[in-house]
Amino acid sequence: MDLCTCLINLSGESKTVVRIPPPRPKTYAEIILLRAVHGGTENVRDVKIVGHMPDDPVTEKARLRAIYGKMADEVYPGVSPNMPTEAHNDPYFIADPKPATPAKRKSKETKDTAEAPSPEEFPG
Repeated sequence: MDLCTCLINLSGESKTVVRIPPPRPKTYAEIILLRAVHGGTENVRDVKIVGHMPDDPVTEKARLRAIYGKMADEVYPGVSPNMPTEAHNDPYFIADPKPATPAKRKSKETKDTAEAPSPEEFPG
């Protein structure tokens, strides 16, 4: 199961945004639950994967039930619910960009040494 950071618009209000930082990531299943709590998919956004943990829907549901109460049962009904585990297909997923690599400078030996055209070659 993916562990993620995200931004949450509390109760759907774009004026009150909470950042879930890397030291306290949420499981992807919890991100889906937070969307139900805060009024929709667009209110939990900028989802970034920061780690992984073993998939165990029963344990995860018990953890979510302890935090969110009956809302966990509404979003994930049943004893062994089918929970999403990967954030890659999330509409608000942000992939980490490739680290920028500095451009290599040409050494003096390999520098392009094409000669400038002579003045006679320009039309007058």
